[in-house]
Parts: sequence; C-alpha cells; structure tokens
Amino acid sequence: MQKDMLNTVNAATNVNFIVFILNPFFNNRLKRCFYYYDDSNKRRLYDKKMKNWADISNVNDK
Repeated sequence: MQKDMLNTVNAATNVNFIVFILNPFFNNRLKRCFYYYDDSNKRRLYDKKMKNWADISNVNDK
C-alpha cells in the first residue's frame, strides 16, 4: 500500500516537473495567434495584441 502511494507521488512529481519546464512554451503558444515561416524559413510568430512579429527563439514571458 505504502509503496503504491510512493510510486503515485513519484509519477505525479515527474509530470509536474515536465509541465513546469515546458510551461513558458505553452503559455506563449496560448498567447499567440498563429505561426508562419518567412522567406528564410525562420520560425516566427505573431502577437495580435502587440501587433508585431517575434522570433520564436526570442519570446519571453513578460
């Protein structure tokens, strides 16, 4: 019984850790409207609220 509970806690911790690591990426995806590839095939995204284009590698959660 106790071992099962420990395994459950470990699994939950691992999932939370992964979500925590990926959280900024998911937040940015939710905030942005759509992605597109420009002429140089560089991945970019458009922020409708700010009315500007940003490199996906440069996006910070403010």
